[in-house]
Amino acid sequence: MGKFIKIFLFCLMTPILVGCSTTANRQKILVKVERVVSGQTVEIYRDNETKRLRLIGIDAPAWLPKCQQAPWEAEAKKQLQEKLEGESVWLEFDRQTEDNYDRYLGYLWQEELLINEWLVQQGLVLASSPREPNTKYSQRLAYAQEWARIMELGIWNWENPMRQTPQEFRNLDCEL
Repeated sequence: MGKFIKIFLFCLMTPILVGCSTTANRQKILVKVERVVSGQTVEIYRDNETKRLRLIGIDAPAWLPKCQQAPWEAEAKKQLQEKLEGESVWLEFDRQTEDNYDRYLGYLWQEELLINEWLVQQGLVLASSPREPNTKYSQRLAYAQEWARIMELGIWNWENPMRQTPQEFRNLDCEL
């Protein structure tokens, strides 16, 4: 009788489990990165349209018309261009799919590599404070930032550290 119940439960649960794994796979969408706009924004091609995507959970060094957070802004953009421009990658949304500027919000995956995390781990960008409701990988990003800081990579390099957060820099008056 015990064997019959196990077989019955297996047959009952298999369609549910298969359905769950298919749903998980549908959460990532294949897109093509057409252009890197900044260290945190790319233009992607999806569903016959090009749209901007703001990478969730990171804050890249800033570029403003009259001043830049050099050399970090240019380096973050350059590294992202070399890694992604013209490449097909997987887009994963969190709970919120767009922001107030009509940009997608998401995470990019290149095979098993979470690009948002890679940027932080290389010291190219900061992990931003978790912003509800998009906090799916906030702990991973925080760990990546701690790694970059300990290893003194990029913006954490003691010889030439970034002295202001991107947000502090954006608040400056660059008219000087």
